[in-house]
Amino acid sequence: MNQEERRSYSEQEAEAILRIASELSVNGPEITRTRLLETAAELGISPEAVEQAERRYAEEKQMMADRLEYIRSVKGAFVSHLTSFVIINLFLIGINFATGIHEFWAIYPLLGWGIGMAFHAFGCYRSIRNSESDEFVKWRQDRALTSVLSHVQTSSSSTVSTDTRPKIVVGVHVGTRDSSLDDRR
Repeated sequence: MNQEERRSYSEQEAEAILRIASELSVNGPEITRTRLLETAAELGISPEAVEQAERRYAEEKQMMADRLEYIRSVKGAFVSHLTSFVIINLFLIGINFATGIHEFWAIYPLLGWGIGMAFHAFGCYRSIRNSESDEFVKWRQDRALTSVLSHVQTSSSSTVSTDTRPKIVVGVHVGTRDSSLDDRR
């Protein structure tokens, strides 16, 4: 056994070397699922293990995409709040100066809202740093529910009803109007 054959690699090193070799191969960086299964078989990995790994990879990839979207959402909400804070408080300070600066009353809403802004900033920082925060889990659940509801609403609105009877939704009359009631008044 020569020195080349005795060389050993850690799992991460082997994975990195194989990834680079795959990218340099004639087939290009894309690997078909058939080729993936063939490579796994050569390495002694069962097709079931590959399928589990594919599912786990897809879940992790979706989780990362959701996480990035959540961070964008949290930052966007904070920037929106900060923008309102700045514009409205500048407006209040302008009114304070325009009406005479006997007393600088604009400081009170500025300080009160500023405390709220500080809490919002802290909450955003905490939410962004903690990848498994309750807020993130709730956000994912709300997004999933919204997606399901919009899908149900879209599929139900595509069916046209020819029913002319009054519709009642949570006790509110929404459908046709009975003109006979107007005649009795």
